[in-house]
Amino acid sequence: MEDVAQRFKGETHEESLTYYRDGVNGDDDNDDMMMMMIMMMVVVMMMAMIMERKGGEETRRRKRRRRRTRKRIKRRKKGIYTLVVVVVVVVVVVVVVVVVVVVVIVVVVVVVIAADADFNLSYVCQKDKFSYVL
Repeated sequence: MEDVAQRFKGETHEESLTYYRDGVNGDDDNDDMMMMMIMMMVVVMMMAMIMERKGGEETRRRKRRRRRTRKRIKRRKKGIYTLVVVVVVVVVVVVVVVVVVVVVIVVVVVVVIAADADFNLSYVCQKDKFSYVL
């Protein structure tokens, strides 16, 4: 406790918060957002490539055959459904990662505020009572 209090001695409350918020290297949260944007772009590009591969140019004969057979239509629908499921799962995973990162940041900030408030309070024992002296 004493070491930590000595380390923060002379710093204001806001300075200690910015030390933790910016991190050791001075990075902010824009790196995480950029990574998520890049991941979303990769997912969109993969989806576009899959859709492009599925819907190629076909001759009239193939189209007629596809109309005749119901099984192929069902297979194609299953492929579309699996694509939708994959997209939904990827979006849910990205949202969960964002929520976890935000929760961790909030918890760290709350712990720093509580620790800083704890350093500013000194306990004085008077007549068997503990009172806070700011």
